[in-house]
Order: sequence, then C-alpha cells, then structure tokens
Amino acid sequence: MVRWGLAEDDGQALASASFGGTLAGAGVRNGYTVVLPNSGGQWSQTYDQPELAVEAVAASPDRARSEVQSLLQQIDSFAALLQARQNVPLVSRVTTSTASIAIDDTGVSTSTRIRGILGLAALGLLLSILGAVSFDRVLCRASSRADRRRGNHAV
Repeated sequence: MVRWGLAEDDGQALASASFGGTLAGAGVRNGYTVVLPNSGGQWSQTYDQPELAVEAVAASPDRARSEVQSLLQQIDSFAALLQARQNVPLVSRVTTSTASIAIDDTGVSTSTRIRGILGLAALGLLLSILGAVSFDRVLCRASSRADRRRGNHAV
C-alpha cells in the first residue's frame, strides 16, 4: 500500500490515503508529500509509472525549495541503500533524476492584505455606528419612560 505523510512540527508523519489535490489547496501550511502516482481507476490501484511526486509547502518559497531538495537527497540515499542491501549490480540499479521543481508562491500579496485591513476597518466602523445608534435609542426610550412616570410630557 502506498501512503503519504504530512510532516508536523514535532517531526511525526501522519499516514493518509492520497486525496488527489495539492497540499496548499488542502490548507496545509507546513509539510510535504512523497506520492507514487496511482494510474488505476475507481475500483483498482495500478502503480505502473516509474516516478514519485514530491511536494512541499512552507512559510517561504526558499524553505519549500530546501525541503524538496532535502527530500530528493533522502530518496536517492534510500534507493541506493536498498539496492546495495539486495546486491543489485551497479549497471542494473535504479537511478533518479529531477524533472523540474516548480515553486508556487500562494502567500498573501500586499494588495490582498491592504484590502483585508480596509474591509475590517469598514466593518468596525459600521458596527461602531450601529452600536452608538442602538445605545442612543435605548437611552431615549428610558428617558421618555421616566418622563411619563413623572408626568412630564414634552410639548
């Protein structure tokens, strides 16, 4: 069974079935996956593609790139170790190569942050106005009730 793991801050990995999306799309902010792609259909699993998909997300693009490069080095070392333990001849050993490393910066842009702050300020202003108007109405009602009880009527 092929599974992937999300690295958590404490260094542990969570095992889970593949969900078919990206880590950033799943809301993961810090972690990685190494997946053997399944080319099977709904009712069968087929792992016939000689490739691994490596993905990492981190606080910065440089940190994500560093994580991917570290994972690729670990994969190379582990593949070499397994083949050496099995006494696979050098000419028959599996080799690895990197197709590409694509960095997608999905962080918050400056304009998005400014729009968020302006929206929050507008919401705060609206709530302040509504609160002041509501409080004023409560005070006016209480004042007019007190006047009616005393017999003072406004002319």
